[in-house]
Amino acid sequence: MKTNHNPEAYNYARLICQRVTEEMIWVRQQMNLSRCETARRGGLHRECICGVERGDNLPTLFLTCRNCHGLEVRSCDLITAAETGDRSIYQPYGWYRA
Repeated sequence: MKTNHNPEAYNYARLICQRVTEEMIWVRQQMNLSRCETARRGGLHRECICGVERGDNLPTLFLTCRNCHGLEVRSCDLITAAETGDRSIYQPYGWYRA
């Protein structure tokens, strides 16, 4: 829902949501997981993952946290990587090696 009170805040939030989605896709692909397997691991329906990845739905904090659980990353790390572009933050958790 767009509001006219602070368009900069709205645009920033949309950008971060887009980057969080891109980051979730990147992590999933690095782990060679299907959408189905990612959804199963996070206790979500596959259509939740598909809708976010297609851009049909915004990644809510609740969905992001459950998806991160399935991807075995901390939600704060995923959001930090989305905001800064620094993916090295994932390395201590063992699944990704540059």
